[in-house]
Amino acid sequence: MDRYEFIDGCFFVLKIKSMKLTLQRKINYNDIDRYYDLKIGAMIRMLQEAAVLHSEEAGVASYQLHEQGVSWILNRIRLDIHRYPKLGEEIIISTWSRGIKGYKAFRDYEIFCHNEKMASISSIWLLFNKNQCRIMKIPEDISSCYDMISEKACEFDLDTWKPDKKFEPDLTHDITTRIGDYDTNGHVNNAVYFDFIETLFAPYMTNGRRIFSMNLFFSKEIGSDVSLVSTGSKSGEPGDTHFFKLFGPDILFACGEAFFKKNFKVI
Repeated sequence: MDRYEFIDGCFFVLKIKSMKLTLQRKINYNDIDRYYDLKIGAMIRMLQEAAVLHSEEAGVASYQLHEQGVSWILNRIRLDIHRYPKLGEEIIISTWSRGIKGYKAFRDYEIFCHNEKMASISSIWLLFNKNQCRIMKIPEDISSCYDMISEKACEFDLDTWKPDKKFEPDLTHDITTRIGDYDTNGHVNNAVYFDFIETLFAPYMTNGRRIFSMNLFFSKEIGSDVSLVSTGSKSGEPGDTHFFKLFGPDILFACGEAFFKKNFKVI
C-alpha cells in the first residue's frame, strides 16, 4: 500500500517493495538550474530523504540514533548521471542497503523517469559516536535492522578508490557559509558540499557540457566555526576530468574528481 509524505513543500509517494524503498517525486522550480536541469545538490537532498525514510522503515530513525548519541555520516559517494531530469518530470528514486561490514555501511540508489534510468549512485556511510568523537563499529542491533540486497547500482569500486588529496589547484573560489547550510549535527550538510562543487564548476557547465560522473570523499566535517570554505580544481587527463577539493587553512574537508561530457544528453 502506498503512503504519502509531505516533505520540504513537496508530496512524495512512498512505497516499500521487498527490501527497497521507492519515492516518487516531481521536479519543481526550486530543484533546477538555469538550464532547467535538476541540480546535483537537489538530487543529493532527495537521496538523503530516501535514506532517512528507509532507515525509519527499518526501525532506525535519525532521532532514535540521536538519543543514543550516534549518527550516520557520509564517507564517500559515486554518481553516474545518464540524463539530468528536467522541470516537471516525474522521477522514481529507489534505495537499498547493500550490506554492512565492520565500520562501513553500503547504500545504493537508482533514479528513473518512466522506464529510463537517469542516475546510478553508490555510497559508503560510517557511524559516528558524538560523545566520544570517533567512528565506531556498527553494532549488531543496528545492522540487523536492515535487509540486504547485493545488487550494485554502479560498477565502479568505490571502496578501493583512492582520492588525490594533495594536488595543487589551478582554479580556486572562496564560498561563505550560511546558517541554512548546517544540519542537525551542527555541520554543513552533505548536499551543500555539492552546491559548493557546482559553484566551483559553473564556468565549465555551459552549452551542454555537464558532469556525468563524480567521486567524492568526505575527509572532515565543516563545523559552525568555519565561515569561509575554499574550493579548488585542477584539470586532469583526459581534458574533461577535473580534480577538486574543499579546504581551509591547513585542513581538507573533501576531495574528489568530476568527469565532464560535451553535448551531454539534455532535452
